[in-house]
Amino acid sequence: MKKIAMKYFEVFANYGCNLKCIGCSSFCDYMVKGIPEWETVEHDLKEWSNILEVENIGILGGEPLMNAELYKWLDGIRNIYDHSFVLLVTNGLLLDQWPDLVSKMIELAPGELMITLHVDYDGILEKIQRQIKNSKYRLIKKPHKDQTYYEVEYILFDKDKQFSIHIIEPDMFLKRYRGYGETIYPYENKNMEEAHELCIDRPLMYEGKLYRCSKMALLKRHLMMTGQYYNEKEVEPWKPYLNYEGVSYKDAFNIIQSRLA
Repeated sequence: MKKIAMKYFEVFANYGCNLKCIGCSSFCDYMVKGIPEWETVEHDLKEWSNILEVENIGILGGEPLMNAELYKWLDGIRNIYDHSFVLLVTNGLLLDQWPDLVSKMIELAPGELMITLHVDYDGILEKIQRQIKNSKYRLIKKPHKDQTYYEVEYILFDKDKQFSIHIIEPDMFLKRYRGYGETIYPYENKNMEEAHELCIDRPLMYEGKLYRCSKMALLKRHLMMTGQYYNEKEVEPWKPYLNYEGVSYKDAFNIIQSRLA
């Protein structure tokens, strides 16, 4: 069976975070906790690998460096998707707990370590510099195209290893809903095509299913956690979104088979 080419999807290595940034796309400002079980995620990734040829895989959270089995995850994903570009996204605060993380990522290249910098700019740069000491890196600092933050990139000069460290300093999170706490509501945009074009979210594999929008994947969990899900009046605006279902690998396989029949 010919596989479907997919540009990118993400997977959570941890639901919780050591920061509480308002507007976090994973709702971590609501003190979410929990770490997915690798064996379950591994099974789902293997099933999807029979269907999808994935160019880029993002590993994120929450904060993935809080997962004590992170290297098992990195090795496992590389074993399943042996040619995919692996992107690990972290806030960088726990880098000293993983002193050989850069070496590990280089070993598993092609890939990138992306640090979304929210606090302790100088401290995190020092942590990175300790890890790449005596290696063939060059530091580049440049303004981002929209001028709201700076990008820092460490380039590895090794033709056989496609790996870089990319640090961005975002100005703020873009909160994608109205309100806060126990009562949040969707923005009302009747032009769904325009909204889809503006969306910067990327597909997420969550509990075995692929979702076009990560917020859609996490919405029910979040509304249940805050109690809004059990209030018929408060949950009413979310019903069209709650009716959205991700695609399982079984669904995808059946669709492909029906087209080949």
